[in-house]
Amino acid sequence: MGNKIYYLLKILIEHHHLTSYQIIQILESDYSLTSNKKEIIKLVKIINDFFLLLMQKKYILSKKSYGYYVIEGFFEDGQIQLLLDSVIFNKDASYQDKKLLIDKIRQLSSLIQLNRLTVNHVESSQNHSLLLNLSNIIHAIDQNKNISFKYVDYKIENHHPIEVSSKDYLVSPYKIIIDNNHYYLIGYYHKRKDMLSTYRIDRMRRVMSASRSHYIDITEQYDLDEYIKSFNMFINGKETDFVFIFHESLMRETVSRFGESINLTKLKDHYYKAIVSDLKITAGLKFWAMMMGSKLQVIAPDSLREDIVRELKESIAHYE
Repeated sequence: MGNKIYYLLKILIEHHHLTSYQIIQILESDYSLTSNKKEIIKLVKIINDFFLLLMQKKYILSKKSYGYYVIEGFFEDGQIQLLLDSVIFNKDASYQDKKLLIDKIRQLSSLIQLNRLTVNHVESSQNHSLLLNLSNIIHAIDQNKNISFKYVDYKIENHHPIEVSSKDYLVSPYKIIIDNNHYYLIGYYHKRKDMLSTYRIDRMRRVMSASRSHYIDITEQYDLDEYIKSFNMFINGKETDFVFIFHESLMRETVSRFGESINLTKLKDHYYKAIVSDLKITAGLKFWAMMMGSKLQVIAPDSLREDIVRELKESIAHYE
């Protein structure tokens, strides 16, 4: 009985409408299951009784000479459109991640409903699994276990950064946050004593549990809500080109912050000139640039450069 209910529902979701006779034929030809009109009526009632409790409406409808059909899935049109778009336009998920999620979302919808929606073409330049990274980190946080991973590094080819392998990191994970559609991990890196570290999750590779190592919790020393609030200050601002010079030791930090589309030109004495097009100039960006100290110099826009100079002069005045 259970498998017939499943396949009946699957068949109706995948077709516009079917008569009892057509359903019986498909059950037999595709799934080697025999049935009859009386049983189909009974199975439809069981499914509808379940969905009446779950959704407060019938899931399967019927019309004389038209047959059975599912006009809506578990979600309303706007809800499932939002879910599909959130997956399709995610910049960090791989093609395989997106396809897996979209296939699962489709199972909660009917063919009739999907035909009403706009399902954009799935693209991704990523070849790693963001979903696997997130799952491994979530489990580690829940169980207070360390994780190990490789954090991407870069070399420059044709004025653009190219990903290369990096050293291993051992981190005690505390919390996952999202900023500007990217996931970040806040945790404790054992080589940075008594301070929090932040890692962009789509830049992490080979994330694995490291349960044999000692988990270190320093969250009581920090107000995580304030830390997250300051981190999220990169959200709003006017868009313009951001131009700056930085030392090569900040390469990974710079690419992690602005992505691989950044334009880079090598200068002398281990410095690079960077151009980030159409970037939102915010208070968070200013504070980030100031945190890099003498290893970073803002060139443009002038308003940001002048604002940083003013902030630094005010800070120096406190010590004079």
